[in-house]
Amino acid sequence: MIPALMQWHGGRPGAKRATSGMIIEEGILYEPLVRYFFKNEDVPDPLLAPDKIASKQILVLKGYKNYRSYFDGIAAGENPSLTAPEGPMFVFFVAGRLEANDRLWCPYCRYSEISVEYAFYAFAPPGSRLVKVETAPSYGIWKLPIDQNEWKRDTELKIRGVPWMYRADLDKETHKFDFARVSERFDRPEALRGIFQGWKNPV
Repeated sequence: MIPALMQWHGGRPGAKRATSGMIIEEGILYEPLVRYFFKNEDVPDPLLAPDKIASKQILVLKGYKNYRSYFDGIAAGENPSLTAPEGPMFVFFVAGRLEANDRLWCPYCRYSEISVEYAFYAFAPPGSRLVKVETAPSYGIWKLPIDQNEWKRDTELKIRGVPWMYRADLDKETHKFDFARVSERFDRPEALRGIFQGWKNPV
């Protein structure tokens, strides 16, 4: 997809030729995102002031077992190291990473990552948590039939593709999470403002 902007992680011959932080099309014209991408600090972004983002957390989980263990642990409430955030919790499901170059195998996920990250820090309320879940390590594994695919068997999630996002609300009485799907242009930070600020209704 062009135009596109990404970071290149080169190396010696034979090393992984990875890229990260992909921004495409109109996203390149969104100055706050591009400045965040380049880590420019000459003109501070007021939405990313240290005191505003200090209590926000992004956590990365890899694979179904780690996802399940994390959310089941929080829901059970028996492990003091696994607790729900003070603010809202969002779960962002993306593709897994290819062994050869550490890229997400899903191109849509690839150019949504940094946009979602920026929008979360910029717009989510204090105490929020974004859990990014890297699902299957390849498209072939992702497309396996239901009897061989834990993601497809999970009737609680009902994920139909990636990228996919939920707002996760914990019911402390039943010890279960309620997952409300939210959908937008994940590569457009301004489109995500309503999701993270809570005024855009779930799908």
